[in-house]
Amino acid sequence: MAINLDSGFEILYLSDLKYNEMTVEIQYKGQQVAQINKDKGVDKIEIDICSEYVTPDFCRNLNSY
Repeated sequence: MAINLDSGFEILYLSDLKYNEMTVEIQYKGQQVAQINKDKGVDKIEIDICSEYVTPDFCRNLNSY
């Protein structure tokens, strides 16, 4: 399942056998920028920022919203 936003972001539901709970991936223009993992419960949600995949225009585009 995926949610496409007009801003260039896409949210992908990734939960599979590797994860115990809900896991989603956030992409910006096709590049993974973050992963949100709820394996340790609602009070301990983990967010992994994948900065090596972010293009130089990423922050500029975010500031325009």
